[in-house]
Amino acid sequence: MFGTSWLTVRLTGAHLNPLLAWPEIAGIGVLTGTGFTVCLIFADLSYDNTAHLTQAKSAALLHSASASLVAALILSRRNTLHRRLRQQTAQPR
Repeated sequence: MFGTSWLTVRLTGAHLNPLLAWPEIAGIGVLTGTGFTVCLIFADLSYDNTAHLTQAKSAALLHSASASLVAALILSRRNTLHRRLRQQTAQPR
């Protein structure tokens, strides 16, 4: 998702919404890496051997959990930044 968004902006002259930055796109891109259900479907269709199927399902679960954790870290960091910026702009000068 991140790569497609970046290419679209670079190749077509499209622009990101000013309220959106590349780190948010990266966080959402990582979150889309959690395609756990699709991995399980492919594993079921690909392997007849129970041991191979178990390994494939375990790898899919590990990948999904890792992608979720990385996305949560990226997006929570961005959320903290946005919260801080909102507080700064809300304070009277």
